Amino acid sequence: SEQGELDDGKIVDAMLGAKRVFKRRVDPADEDMFAMSKQGNKVISFLFDVSASMYRFNGVDGRLKRACECAVMVMESAYEMAQSGLLKFEICGHSGDDSSIIFSSFESVPKNENERFKIIQRMIASTQYCSSGDTSLKALQDAAERVRKEVSNNGKSEGLVLAFSDANFKRYGITEHTLREALSYTKNIDVALILIGSPEEAMQLSSTVKAAVPAMDTADMPNIFRDIFQNSIAPQASL
Repeated sequence: SEQGELDDGKIVDAMLGAKRVFKRRVDPADEDMFAMSKQGNKVISFLFDVSASMYRFNGVDGRLKRACECAVMVMESAYEMAQSGLLKFEICGHSGDDSSIIFSSFESVPKNENERFKIIQRMIASTQYCSSGDTSLKALQDAAERVRKEVSNNGKSEGLVLAFSDANFKRYGITEHTLREALSYTKNIDVALILIGSPEEAMQLSSTVKAAVPAMDTADMPNIFRDIFQNSIAPQASL
């Protein structure tokens, strides 16, 4: 494989890596990174950047592998919550070609490791074969709209978009101002932007956009999720 390429063997490694992160958490309070959602029902859209830059720069900072690990984490943990009826979720993505790539819908979540593996394969394929470009701002709004409809249809208490991005915004002329503006259009749906690539740009963005959180180590993800739920780091009034 070329540097940065994720073949099926490396997908398995990413899935096992995500499991190891779970096993390293010894504090009983850390066993469920969605624990705070037990305070009320939630509808969550997990939105992943599956654009060409994720594949192109994976060899530089491991952003695509990190995205895969995060996807495995959320699929495994969120499914357990969904079984209890406290959570509905979708796994979706955006690329230069499409702002709304649905990997699994609210009504059809991945139930086992084989189904999760297939979603990871599709995510990686998107990064390899899509055109260059960025649809992240529209993707945020599209995801928020799907969550809003699901909340309305099912009477769930809260809606949230958790977006995983490589923070490659400057390349496409996306400024902090335009990002804040796009986030403001999500109305009553909270958004958290988890930045898993472009470390310098991620740090700069997180210092000025409250909804943005840098995450360069997958092992930090459980704590980041708990902070999102417990502290509501992305209230619309403070974007």
